[in-house]
Amino acid sequence: MNQFRKLNTIAGWFVFTVALIVYVKTVEPTVSWWDPGEHIATSYKLQIGHPPGAPTFQLTTRVMSLLAFGDTTKVAVMINMASVLSSAFVILFLFWTITMIAKKLVLQKGEELTTEKTWTILAAGFIGAMTFTFTDSFWFSAVEANVFAMSYFCTSVVVWAIFKWDEVADEKHHYRWLIFVAFMIGLSIGVHLLNLLTIPALAMVYYFRKYEPTRRGILTALGLSFVMVAMMMYFVIPWIPKLAAYFEIFFVNGFGLPFNTGTIVYFLLFFGLLIWSLWYTRKKGKTVLNTVLLSLSFLLIGYSSFISLVIRSNADTPINENKPKDALTLVSFLNREQYGTWPFLYGQYYTAPVIKYDDGSPIYKKNITTGKYEVVDERKGTIPVFDPRFTTIFPRMYCSNQERPGSAEFFKNWGGPGIPMEIVLQTLHEHQIPTAAIHLDRYVGLNINDQREDRIGVAPWWKCQYVFTADGGNQERFAERGVNHVWSPPAIAKRHCKLGRPRPEFTADVCYVGAKHYHPEYPFRTQLVNWLDGPHKWTFKRWGGGDRPSVREELSDVYASCKIVVGDSCFAGASCYWSDRCPEVMGRGGFLLHPWSVGMTFEGMGTYLPQNIQSLDGRINRYLNNLGEREMMRVEGFEWVKAHETYHNRVEKMLEVIFG
Repeated sequence: MNQFRKLNTIAGWFVFTVALIVYVKTVEPTVSWWDPGEHIATSYKLQIGHPPGAPTFQLTTRVMSLLAFGDTTKVAVMINMASVLSSAFVILFLFWTITMIAKKLVLQKGEELTTEKTWTILAAGFIGAMTFTFTDSFWFSAVEANVFAMSYFCTSVVVWAIFKWDEVADEKHHYRWLIFVAFMIGLSIGVHLLNLLTIPALAMVYYFRKYEPTRRGILTALGLSFVMVAMMMYFVIPWIPKLAAYFEIFFVNGFGLPFNTGTIVYFLLFFGLLIWSLWYTRKKGKTVLNTVLLSLSFLLIGYSSFISLVIRSNADTPINENKPKDALTLVSFLNREQYGTWPFLYGQYYTAPVIKYDDGSPIYKKNITTGKYEVVDERKGTIPVFDPRFTTIFPRMYCSNQERPGSAEFFKNWGGPGIPMEIVLQTLHEHQIPTAAIHLDRYVGLNINDQREDRIGVAPWWKCQYVFTADGGNQERFAERGVNHVWSPPAIAKRHCKLGRPRPEFTADVCYVGAKHYHPEYPFRTQLVNWLDGPHKWTFKRWGGGDRPSVREELSDVYASCKIVVGDSCFAGASCYWSDRCPEVMGRGGFLLHPWSVGMTFEGMGTYLPQNIQSLDGRINRYLNNLGEREMMRVEGFEWVKAHETYHNRVEKMLEVIFG
């Protein structure tokens, strides 16, 4: 047996050396495609990369970068070398894991090792390790600065360690290997979450070593392992910092204590309880429970690498994505909230309609002046709730075009064309089920760029029983094409009806939001913007439209900062048609001057005649000089839009038309 251990050790380091030489010879000399550039930059100066961060990886590669000895031209290759070393060690631990498994297969219980069996076991390890050395994906990750090589390393160590435990499971201090496994899992979280997938395998090794296997026992152990993975994913990783965030808000906002007080109190209580539990279980001789608590403690020691992100973020590094400076922002960072959510166990198909919007968790921001955390976004009505008839378990085709443009077309091409809409509509009509189509824009009169008017009545959806568009006063055009058209003016989403806050960078007497040029059939917008941009007694700013900074996410603040917002609409002055600027501006609390149109019902809006731009100067001066009148109209318009011009209102009207 001693001879085998010696040969096993030598052979392991031999395959390590082979792998190391291969990867050193093929290592990327500088930066490779995708994430490595970011990893190199953030590791070199310990900066904050994309969520959820990789602090264990960064701390390790930072040490590697020091081996460049100040030569910045060598930093990239030295950080790449961290992956080289990690991957070579993967091959080492893989070899030793294979030989441990092979020894179980080759040797019967109590049987002695012969020379033939020794070389059989070593050959199995050599073939397996060398094969994996040259696999495509692993070789790619082995030579560049990405987290996957180090993640493979953590995984290989964990699997090797559980088999080392299996060899000594009958000895007195065998639990130390399980504690080491927990520490490595915690440490690996700071690299990549892939290591959590080893937990079911670890559970199987433990079960088969400690219990007489039965079908029920295997399923139970496997089920418990899945629960452990879920607890790691949805409790340990997110909730430890999330509870710290709750404590922080409670102590700072509730008791008026300094920032970080709640976080300090939370961790004192948390670790105080953990230490007391360790002492108590040891005193009472509860070995298993004590080992579980020790494993949790060492897992958290490994997980604590994330504290480095908070420390470095507070240093205001040049790359500081999401700025996780405290418990609150760290939670958002760890949860990868910037990427949105996706259904895992249960969720919607990509065609699922949204039936309502639930409220999300409010977003807090530290206010140094007030000494409190203030809500900067209540996230009211931000969580879509999908029609349950279009949901399923384990959804995979869930991305809509709104979330990821082009995804719906991809799913259709991959899954087949489905049932033609003409047949669907015909079937619905035969069963006397009403159908309706909704388009939020104008069609009539727009043809040069996209042949929009020519396409009226062409697509199958025009054959619906009711077709709602923003075209007003053009019923005869639709009737000529066999379309039962109903006018539905533009509106605003109810969740967008909120007041902004004035900001110095947006301040102006008059502003305009949008492109300078529009449809070629409609030259008035260009004339209007040119005139507004000319010399006047009042200040003017324009936002958006490609040639100016976009303010899409800050519209409410823009409208709160400008005294007057000038609007226009395609074919301004045409009967029963106006722009969505009317509800969008007024619904966000702005004061709007918009071309007058027959059929307008807005209260609190200033209007002008588009046929005479010069007359607009008098209207602007009037409202600039009459703050009281302007403010009264602004408030009146805001309340009117909230009550009458939201999409909730439009849908109610549509339902009245459809169902009577």
